[in-house]
Amino acid sequence: MKKVIKLVVMLLIFGGLIAGYVIIMGKNSEQPITDPVVDEDTAIEVFDLGNEVISKIEYSYKNENLSLSYSDGNWKMTDDEAFPVSSTYPDYMKNVLTKVSAKRVVSENLENENDYGMDKPSMVVKCTTANNAEYTFTIGAYNSVVKGYYFKVSSVDKIFLIDTSILSYFSYGKLDMIQKDKLPTVNAEDITTVDCMVGGKKYYLTTDGKDADFYSKIYAYFTYDANGNKIAVDAVAGAEIVSAVSSATLGNVHGYKLDKETLEEYGLSDTKYAVIKVNYNKKVTTDNSQTSASVTTKESYSFYVGKYTTEDSKTVYYAMLENSDIVYELKNGEALFKAITADISSNLVCPFTTSDIENVKIEIGEKSYSYSLSEIKNNEKAKGIFNSITGITKVGTTDSQKGDLVLKITFDLGNDEMVLTAFKYDESNVIVSFDKWDNLLVSSEKIDKIIKKIEA
Repeated sequence: MKKVIKLVVMLLIFGGLIAGYVIIMGKNSEQPITDPVVDEDTAIEVFDLGNEVISKIEYSYKNENLSLSYSDGNWKMTDDEAFPVSSTYPDYMKNVLTKVSAKRVVSENLENENDYGMDKPSMVVKCTTANNAEYTFTIGAYNSVVKGYYFKVSSVDKIFLIDTSILSYFSYGKLDMIQKDKLPTVNAEDITTVDCMVGGKKYYLTTDGKDADFYSKIYAYFTYDANGNKIAVDAVAGAEIVSAVSSATLGNVHGYKLDKETLEEYGLSDTKYAVIKVNYNKKVTTDNSQTSASVTTKESYSFYVGKYTTEDSKTVYYAMLENSDIVYELKNGEALFKAITADISSNLVCPFTTSDIENVKIEIGEKSYSYSLSEIKNNEKAKGIFNSITGITKVGTTDSQKGDLVLKITFDLGNDEMVLTAFKYDESNVIVSFDKWDNLLVSSEKIDKIIKKIEA
């Protein structure tokens, strides 16, 4: 029994030495005071505005002095009322300042307030109420042991220990609190036109194939050539454009009301590097107590995109919405630029699919060959010949005179027929005619391979 008592006494003495050591070390370390950990469930009311309304909040963050004023139901920057403030941030600040609770009281007076970091505060926040009452909240040193900040408010002559989260409510600069623009959320299949001006060159994409200047049944997208003729857009290129446009995402805010010189540097000046206008269909559903109806409306939006090359040769893409002064980083800028500056015209000459035809008749000199739809679907040789024919691509055009006929292919569409003819031209190319197109240059090597497949 004596041994047990002796052991308890020794432990108490040892515990006292440790506690004294902690207190001494706390006072001589970077943290001015080290307090014991308190019960997290213990809450002490520090400040309560009750029904008073905060009309102004002032604080500094990263060497930026911020002043927010509240009137007519809106928050504004005191020195720049036109600045678009997102109410989310000042509302959070207002809520945390209206009623403040602490973990505990650490000093009943302010005699040694500098020991708690009040002479070099982590942050000072001032608020003014609608009744012109002013309060100053000072957040002092951080205590890493109890994970809290020392805190005081001008209306109370005490020092408190407060939760660390209070700083997070005021960790926002001016641009952090801006009301961001939003690009409409549009599915790629709902986009009807994309109209681009990139580096002074116009690009246009439409889903309207009316009056296309060639067989266009299989195409989803169209554009115009230099002569104003509506032509097909390569299927992959068209899909990449609508995909890149529909997935365009505004990133972090980079600036607001930037000067002309900076906008020029970012490719967003009066001679903007890229101007993109998007037209799309939007389905709107209306509900009432008895019925539900869907109406499709035609909508549009425009935005500008610029490129900036950093000193280390990194390319950054920026964007602005039409009628906005906010500059954003564009997350998928590289993919977007690549898509809208690519050669999008289709070079396919007769892009039929098996759903279009019933029979294909091929004439080579005096010889004639015929393939039914069933053969094309089920016979490997016929299928290969059909795929080669529908994969013929043009390499250019010419006004030169045609030579001898080398190949004639007639496509039986059931109620109609369409004919492709190929004529000798030079060693490298033949001249091909199809539908409304004439004088197309096609590689003679490609035509020779098709003939060899047929005659094999």
